[in-house]
Amino acid sequence: VVYRYVNSRQRESYPPVVQLRQTCDRLSAALSQAGVVCRRQNGEQIHAWLLRLFNPAPSWIDRQTLYRTAAWRDSRQDTLPVDTDFSESLFFTRPRSEAKKGVWWFDNVAHRAV
Repeated sequence: VVYRYVNSRQRESYPPVVQLRQTCDRLSAALSQAGVVCRRQNGEQIHAWLLRLFNPAPSWIDRQTLYRTAAWRDSRQDTLPVDTDFSESLFFTRPRSEAKKGVWWFDNVAHRAV
């Protein structure tokens, strides 16, 4: 996932969408040299993947119900989501970490890499 905060008060030489496209193209090219295949996804696809990663076993609701009702809906494919905090729509229980062990816990499921 490539994410970039856009400061509305700062003037950029290129629009954010152009900068994002350039960054993704460069990253994809660099990773392809190492044999990694990348596939561009839209906001709905990324949100669905992250929603399942950060909420693997909710105890307060049926998992499929959560995934269906909390799904991200892109209003238009060619615009940036500026009215909603994307990250706040992903966490429904507070994650915890054990820094000494290098583990993050999401819904009491351990993750070593995020």
